[in-house]
Amino acid sequence: ITIMENEVFTYINDAWLKHLGYTLDDVPTLSDWFLQAYRQEDYRQEIRERWINFYATDPLDGKSMEEMWVTCKNGENKYFVARIIRLLKNRLMVVLTDITEIRNHEMELVMAKKRAEASDKLKSAFLANMSHEIRTPMNAIVGFSSLLQKTSITEERKEKYIKLIQSSSNSLLTLINDIIHISKLESGQLNISPEVVDIASLLTEVYYIQKVLFEEDDQGKVRLLLSIPGPLTLKVDPQRLRQILVNLIHNAYKFTDKGKVEFGFFPVEADASEVTFYCSDSGCGISAEYSDKVFERFMSFEPSTEKVSGGTGLGLAISKNLVELM
Repeated sequence: ITIMENEVFTYINDAWLKHLGYTLDDVPTLSDWFLQAYRQEDYRQEIRERWINFYATDPLDGKSMEEMWVTCKNGENKYFVARIIRLLKNRLMVVLTDITEIRNHEMELVMAKKRAEASDKLKSAFLANMSHEIRTPMNAIVGFSSLLQKTSITEERKEKYIKLIQSSSNSLLTLINDIIHISKLESGQLNISPEVVDIASLLTEVYYIQKVLFEEDDQGKVRLLLSIPGPLTLKVDPQRLRQILVNLIHNAYKFTDKGKVEFGFFPVEADASEVTFYCSDSGCGISAEYSDKVFERFMSFEPSTEKVSGGTGLGLAISKNLVELM
């Protein structure tokens, strides 16, 4: 509460000092108050105009309220509701009520609502995408299994059908695993089992397994390279680290038509507390605006590329969560 007479402050109570910090010496007049409490010129002008209009049109009985941001003496911004009461002809009492916490909660609720709506849309799109992603390998498995029952097919064609069934089964298994992993991560049920791991051996193992897939697909148009700058031992969950690396490699390959995909880690100093693993490719790349979004659940960036880029949009989100868990 403050009392003002002909735009000169004559009284400030303890609550005013506690919440705002200004004394009568800091703000002897209304003009001084405007300069101190509204430091941005545009906002100060807006508040001044609102004050003039309010003073001219309101009965000043304390029933009407104006909301505004106020800069406290310590530089902190707080949100207040202001009421003005006329005590005598030229004497006014101004009552400010701090509603910063209420306004912050309201803003949090609005943001939470927006996030929930966005998540709901993403999940709807995800479920629609899943129906397609699941049907594609399932149709292949059912279709080629039926063809295998025919007695007239050659051994060569039979072997081709079996490979296609195996490939579709692996795609379906990956899909199901992604859904299970993201569900466990969201519910906090995915456990990490750290142990001392020889990173060079782990990366070499990942390299040889993935290298076969690269050579089999697209006649080896995309090469897989591994960079190990030196020996490295870490205490991590080896299964989860493999999963992260495989997710990154597959994602890089998916958007690379020719050239290379390279993974490994950067040189590590003896006293370093962090290790930077990387996966780079010669593919289409990604613009800066998408660089954070690709790690969100259900997000899938689809540039113009010759290669069909299916998937759940969960691989990178899972990788990010696993890194954070470890």
